[in-house]
Amino acid sequence: MISIALIEPKYGLNVGYVARVMKNFGFEDLILVEPKFDLEEALRFSSHASDLLKRAKLMSLSQLKEFDLLVGTTAIVTPSLLRSYLTPEELARRIDPRQKICILLGRDTVGLKREELMLCDFLVHIPANPDYPTLNISHALAVILYELSKVKRKERRRLSTSREGELVSRYARLLAARVGMGSDEVERMGKALAQMVMKAGITRNEAMMLVSLLRKACIALGGLSERVDEP
Repeated sequence: MISIALIEPKYGLNVGYVARVMKNFGFEDLILVEPKFDLEEALRFSSHASDLLKRAKLMSLSQLKEFDLLVGTTAIVTPSLLRSYLTPEELARRIDPRQKICILLGRDTVGLKREELMLCDFLVHIPANPDYPTLNISHALAVILYELSKVKRKERRRLSTSREGELVSRYARLLAARVGMGSDEVERMGKALAQMVMKAGITRNEAMMLVSLLRKACIALGGLSERVDEP
């Protein structure tokens, strides 16, 4: 299931249009994080999607970590091994509809903050005019949901989630520390390998094979007990 979360939405007009766009493409689960908008204004602009807006859930940012995948949206791309940027079309090919997925839309004015972007497994970027790349949140959502709605609901492989990415990161850090890397390198290695797993679109079984290899390497080097809890 795919949910849409608005972070600190301020303008009722934008929230109303977001609800309309969601309804247009058949997405029903709207989440509000610290909303600051006027509900009556939002309802006026939501048209036939007012029911969706009325049953929107209130959640905290920390509660969003319960999703299998968090997808952030950004108009700014900063190339980095630790960040995975996708176009809406690439996102549609990558996700598994059976996973619990949440797409985060940032504030009407400044978007998502750095710490919020760092929580995300993927960042979606819409290639627009570089002289004016920032889209209104409802317009950006329309592009993303259009691509997601085009994907046929056919059977897919069970793809890896952030949980498998975290396991890879955990054992990669243990192994990196065991071979003598510094603390900063250890952290970078863990994050980089987790991102590589997420970028590659591998299955859960494939990710767990990597976890098993890393774990056995740690044991062989004496950096891990055989009695450690299994993932």
